[in-house]
Amino acid sequence: MQPSKKKYTHFDTNMCIVTFIIPAYNCKDTIVQLLSSFDYEWKDNFEIIIVDDGSTISFKNKITNFLGKYPNTIHYIRKENGNWGSVINYVKNYHLVHGHWVKIIDADDLIYTTNFFAYLTHLQNSYLREKYDLVISSFLLEHIKSNNTEFKRVYGARGKIRYTSVDKFYNINSIITHHSISIKKELFYALVDLPEKSTFMDTGLIFQLLLLSKGCVFLPKKLFLYIYRVGNPNQSIALRNFIKSKEHIFRLIKFITKFNINTGISDKRRRVLQAMLKRVIYLIVMIISVDPNKNSSMHANEILYLKSIIKDNLGERQSRLLLLSNPFISLIYFRQSKIIKIIYTFTFQRVNWGVFKAIKAGG
Repeated sequence: MQPSKKKYTHFDTNMCIVTFIIPAYNCKDTIVQLLSSFDYEWKDNFEIIIVDDGSTISFKNKITNFLGKYPNTIHYIRKENGNWGSVINYVKNYHLVHGHWVKIIDADDLIYTTNFFAYLTHLQNSYLREKYDLVISSFLLEHIKSNNTEFKRVYGARGKIRYTSVDKFYNINSIITHHSISIKKELFYALVDLPEKSTFMDTGLIFQLLLLSKGCVFLPKKLFLYIYRVGNPNQSIALRNFIKSKEHIFRLIKFITKFNINTGISDKRRRVLQAMLKRVIYLIVMIISVDPNKNSSMHANEILYLKSIIKDNLGERQSRLLLLSNPFISLIYFRQSKIIKIIYTFTFQRVNWGVFKAIKAGG
């Protein structure tokens, strides 16, 4: 049952509350499903910007009906291919956002229609808009092949709305992804351009947001909007693509370590950002661990670079803890020992089993 406007008498039906950005590439089989999941009863309160990132397989003919029916709500733009980060840069640099908030949705995912109006209502809250620049919520993870779904609760999302800041995150291991966040327009425009022609740049986006955010809001845990679908063989996390992405992840590491996290921020925020950096380093580890052909070996200069990154950005104490907690990072330092490789493979598959399953699901 959909909520009615009468129940929310404060709801401004003429305000563009949120801009949904959809980076789209060769998505003719999924884009219609995504557009169909929006609740167009509230079409005056949101806009959708579809950025065709130089698709080699046209999909515009698939969405012609939507473009004709909702010309003031759905906008289609085509640009040269530059990957996910280039789409975000394009929308930001051309100032295409009209909503107070920005939400990025991948073209092969879905909106949970039932919660759509409640989501808009929270984002329209004037107190929230004035005081906070990030809205964080849980999301639903759907495995395409098995048709199973998992509720992914973000730590911090409780039964009621919670106002806080990055400095007060009580669990630095909470994984914040672009599936979880809505960004205030002013913060979105303050971002540094993301590297283009590269994958995994959503992490570069999140790193900047957590560094710059002045206040964040956790929506109630059941008020999720995003359905993240895994199992598509074209996804960057799909095994066949993931094992080829080592250079992209090194590019990501170089990008996020350009930001100085050693001064000018609180210790708690620094630990949050250090935890993110460690996860990115673990991505290198994962590639080497799941590569069936073992073609992703580390070169000497890459080992030296990672050593310097760990030392300069994590500090001596964190570096030691990282070495103790992750045998493969120790291998980066000591550069050999098959025993350590075996131990790492075992611990990786247990500690990171959720991510491991997601990668295998897209294989």
